[in-house]
Amino acid sequence: MDTVTDLDRGIIRNMMLKHSHKEIADLLGYSVPVVNACIQFMITGTAIVTRQMIIDQKKIKQPGKVKSKKAKVKKDADIEKEWKEQKEEKKKNMQHQLEHDRKKLSDAWLARKTFKTLHRDFSKMVSVFIDHKTTIFIKPGEDPAAAKAKFFRNRISQVKAEEIY
Repeated sequence: MDTVTDLDRGIIRNMMLKHSHKEIADLLGYSVPVVNACIQFMITGTAIVTRQMIIDQKKIKQPGKVKSKKAKVKKDADIEKEWKEQKEEKKKNMQHQLEHDRKKLSDAWLARKTFKTLHRDFSKMVSVFIDHKTTIFIKPGEDPAAAKAKFFRNRISQVKAEEIY
């Protein structure tokens, strides 16, 4: 039984990292050299190389010391200088952002449409007293009695409208 079937190759591929070659050979009924040859073929003959195999190969090839880089110790003056530079940079960025926002707002105010309203000069108009709380203004030359009557008519219609609703 020297030829390994495709199903057995799949089983060997799945088990080769978790179990020894002898355990796999006993489980599938093959000899240990056949299982070794099958695993060697899968590793070298194809692109199926698992991450664990690569890690194991690197451990075997490069045992020994690992070089470590020493971190530079910063002096207090350097730390303070770096902190001040960062603070200045933040300050410049904030000022730039504020200028940008102000310009944006001023452009928006200029672009906004303004509605022209009718402004009346009350100093040229004649005041008519209705009661101690109410004063109306009429144009010079108009009849004050007619203006009072018009005010009361409009006021009565407003009160009626409020009663209905």
